[in-house]
Amino acid sequence: MASELKAHLTDWKKTAAGLYDRGATLQAELSLTDTYYLQPQGFVLKITQTKAGATLVKLKAEGKGFTTLSSERIDAEKLEAKKQGLAKEFGVRAELKKRRLVFGYQHYAVLLELIEGLGEFMIVQGETVPPSIFEELGVDNPQFVTVSFDELKIRKDGQTKN
Repeated sequence: MASELKAHLTDWKKTAAGLYDRGATLQAELSLTDTYYLQPQGFVLKITQTKAGATLVKLKAEGKGFTTLSSERIDAEKLEAKKQGLAKEFGVRAELKKRRLVFGYQHYAVLLELIEGLGEFMIVQGETVPPSIFEELGVDNPQFVTVSFDELKIRKDGQTKN
């Protein structure tokens, strides 16, 4: 199973430049929408939609990060029915619009997520992801995000909190 850790960023452009300096390669830049469905604490169920298609993703919180339980493509002709069925069964918690830059670095996928209304984040995905990878990638004193993005709250000062 793949795992991931995520942390807040304060300047995604500086972080992206640092990734290039460290030999990371940009593999994709996407606009997407994640629809999150109500789940028990520690579990995430979402549909990620891009121009290329949609994916149903199930995650479980573990330690400081998340483990992917499953990820499956949804046929375009079945997407609306799937979304309606999940909304009826679980209820929709949030719909988040994102810009995602996907980098390859060593054996990791490094995602820079720019989420409307929430902020900037780095997600590092791999078979196992040590917290030290963030400092290796130029993020000093990373502020880890240990909840699903749909659970983040926006403070009055514009920052997010768990």
